[in-house]
Amino acid sequence: MAAGGWHSFDELPPGASKRLGSQRLATDSAVVAIRDDGMLAVFDDELGVIEIRVDGMYRVVVPGGCQSVGAMQYAGPELRVSCGNLQYTARDGVASVTPSPCEDGPFAFSPSGEYLSCLAQDETIVRLVRWPGTLVWSFKGTEQPHRVHATDAGEVIVRDTKGVRLLRAGALAWSLPLVLERSGVGGTPAQLIGWDEQKRELVHLRISDGKQLRRTRLSGADAVTREIAVFPDGTSVFVSVYGIFPGDPPNSAATFRARVEIATGKIVASWRGPDPEWGNAVSSRGTFGASVGVGKVLRVRFDDPRAPADRTVTEDQPSATAVSADGSTLGFITTRDERLALFDVASGKRWANIEAPRFPEAIAFSANGKAVAVAGKHGGFAIHDTRTGREICASDEAAGAKIWWHANRLVAHYPGDNGDDCDEITEGSLTVIDSACKVVKHHSVYGMMQVLDSTSKETTVAIAPWKNECGYSYELVPYRAFRIDNRTGAKVAMPKLDGEWDRRQKAKEAAGKALYSSTAEPTPEEDAIAEDEFTLSADGKTRVTWEQERDSNSNVRLFARCTDVATKATLVRHALPTSAWHGQAVAPDGAWFAVADRGSVLLYPCRTR
Repeated sequence: MAAGGWHSFDELPPGASKRLGSQRLATDSAVVAIRDDGMLAVFDDELGVIEIRVDGMYRVVVPGGCQSVGAMQYAGPELRVSCGNLQYTARDGVASVTPSPCEDGPFAFSPSGEYLSCLAQDETIVRLVRWPGTLVWSFKGTEQPHRVHATDAGEVIVRDTKGVRLLRAGALAWSLPLVLERSGVGGTPAQLIGWDEQKRELVHLRISDGKQLRRTRLSGADAVTREIAVFPDGTSVFVSVYGIFPGDPPNSAATFRARVEIATGKIVASWRGPDPEWGNAVSSRGTFGASVGVGKVLRVRFDDPRAPADRTVTEDQPSATAVSADGSTLGFITTRDERLALFDVASGKRWANIEAPRFPEAIAFSANGKAVAVAGKHGGFAIHDTRTGREICASDEAAGAKIWWHANRLVAHYPGDNGDDCDEITEGSLTVIDSACKVVKHHSVYGMMQVLDSTSKETTVAIAPWKNECGYSYELVPYRAFRIDNRTGAKVAMPKLDGEWDRRQKAKEAAGKALYSSTAEPTPEEDAIAEDEFTLSADGKTRVTWEQERDSNSNVRLFARCTDVATKATLVRHALPTSAWHGQAVAPDGAWFAVADRGSVLLYPCRTR
């Protein structure tokens, strides 16, 4: 997407016919900036650095390439962005780029954006840069500094393992053995304000000589976390605090955003903000504030406390998508929210948003369309009425990365997972369940279970036990193979398949090497598509192949090709957004296919009848 033009988060990409749900934002950046007309800037994982107006429209300022934003600051109408060894100056949505004397972070702008401070060479050298790239001075001698803070007078406050230091004109002006919270510090031209984690107080220091002016206890909260954004007049700070949100019951402490009066520690305004509590910013005249978390941005107006807070929020990208047998209902599940969303395909309306089992992985509609099942990664599944969303039954006796129906039986398969430690192992399993959530038959192995073939009547699985009790490795051959009846769960042992599993693993590795260079390790999203190379429509007439190509800049581009199975002719090929990684489904008659795009699902035409 080109920089400069305004867009809606939910507009359709070329070729798409409909969007179910809302795309919104996809950020995990800890950096946000805001100016006095409410325009805010944030880093989006897929789009790059973007600006978002108060009406929710956005424009791309720095497309894609800036993958590690260290700091952003508005200087009047101009946005300044520090990104590793590059820096961008953007006006009216168009950015120019220049090399930066600051190669390593952390980075910090002064309040006006005139100066940028940074660390370099394994965090032993502090540098001060006058925008757009003039090195003012360097200082070597700090001990393991972890944060810097620049002032508009060209000074740099450094926090390291031994305390707080002020650098002026490239020399040490003063040093205090005061340990402040790693992320939270802010200031005015005269004062530095930080959070003393040990004494749980706001600390006020005079910048000229480091003299401690006062300490302030918070009123209504226990702690300050993350960035302390100081108002220009020096009267208040915009911070993340941990305490009881006004109106909430006792013993329900949580993190929220607050405007805190510096002199008294009193919370004068509060907002439920993005979690986790990453970045905070205040505009140059103190009109607006912004904060950012995972996939969420909070924008507040300080000059009108009654004005509603604006939240630009994404639902987590769907981990699985499925469509009912008649093509009328589409469902997807989200791993962060752990919800099952059901949509009417014709109208695009979401009519159900149901709590799913923990770590939801898979969804499947019954053949008659009356029931929909959702399964959790480490055990737990539920069956719901498709028309009402009402839960029919639930159980925690099976895990499912993939689930499918055979008549009134539900089959749940999980390949096995060794987790992060010995306590998080999930066995490989295949479970046959009836429509009342009763387990008909359960097969498991302390190791990996892979589906080699599946028909309407039976499933062929191969089993490889782990070599040791923590499952860090498993034996590929020899292994056992079984045919399992999808209705009764009965299994029949098969002769050894003479390295079939091993052959498949090598074929997968060969396919991966053809796509990825030896230095570019595939992401989990790329692996997800590589494993599921195509999807067939229920009538068997249409095949949708998920394809990837790398462009000249080594960026992965995604495509979907619709093919007539009988003639092998290509019906249509669509370029997909880079954010559309996984969660694919095809209409039963092949008329369209669906692909997950952040918190939504896009529909693309596939064949016409």
